[in-house]
Amino acid sequence: MARGIAGSGVLLAFLLLVAAPWGGIALAAEDGCAGCHDGLKSGAMAGRHADYRGSVHERAGVGCDSCHGGNPRAADKVDAHKGVMPAADKTSRIHFQNVPETCGACHKGQRRGFVTSRHYRELESTGQGPNCVTCHGSMATRVMGVDTIEQFCIVCHNPKRGIAPEKPWEAATALTLMDQADTLTRWAGEFAELAGKKPPPALDTARRELAAARTVWHTFDLEQVRAHARKASAAAVEAREALR
Repeated sequence: MARGIAGSGVLLAFLLLVAAPWGGIALAAEDGCAGCHDGLKSGAMAGRHADYRGSVHERAGVGCDSCHGGNPRAADKVDAHKGVMPAADKTSRIHFQNVPETCGACHKGQRRGFVTSRHYRELESTGQGPNCVTCHGSMATRVMGVDTIEQFCIVCHNPKRGIAPEKPWEAATALTLMDQADTLTRWAGEFAELAGKKPPPALDTARRELAAARTVWHTFDLEQVRAHARKASAAAVEAREALR
């Protein structure tokens, strides 16, 4: 029977799914969308979802329909693709200008920061500004580190284009300071735990300032990011000294 269903080209959708409307999260033990597209050997959609396999989204149980629409539980190809629009369609959830709303349905804190940024204003006014997938990718997702952020930002921010060419270096510096603050804060917390001592108030300050730096990161106000990261590092060092 299973071979008959697959041979007819309809969607295989044996799912344990918590359905959600536009902007929600679809949680599935198996993803019927990927299950069907896995079997496509040619055409525009063959292999397009390969990055989804093993991604943080798949591991978290976020189904394809959370971003693309459609119904992964449907047993009919037409029904399965209802509501799925090409990215070029302005009503599509994955249209370039709609991506912040799509991602922001789950990543609310990051969206709140991003919509205050110059990047978002450019995206809204001209459609040319970066969005979430510009930096993070879509299905596989990536979080850039200090070793990659500068070369990535320089694609747009460079002397030839004249768009704030200092920003790549500033971004790399801010991210370095955040990494440093994170290391020092974890170090102080682990020391308190190993010593069996009550964490000093300065450790709470360090964690709070580090969280603030991460929140501000998506506003691209790099001066604020650096300020919060420095405060976090100073508080973490203070906490460590208090535990001696």
